[in-house]
Amino acid sequence: MRLVSRNGQDLTRRFPDLAAEGQQAGKVRRVGILSVGAAPVARSPFLVALRDLGWMTGQNIAFEPRHAEGQPDRLPALAAEIVGLKVDVIHRWTTSSGP
Repeated sequence: MRLVSRNGQDLTRRFPDLAAEGQQAGKVRRVGILSVGAAPVARSPFLVALRDLGWMTGQNIAFEPRHAEGQPDRLPALAAEIVGLKVDVIHRWTTSSGP
């Protein structure tokens, strides 16, 4: 199964573990989410795609969201915090109106 970004870029090669079906039982992958604005909604294309690929919150994936609350100058500190958590992958959440 392919993992495709919002702009149509194929991300399957960059994140093969996220795109693979039948993940290892018991292994919970951690995804850091960094955003300028509000938290992603449950129906976002990113989260829907993960669910379609078999990733279920609390079963095989956990999210570590950090939100700058509209203050882009907070992003470096939040990014450093996420890196310190040693997540498996970091997703920068953007909106059409955000930076």
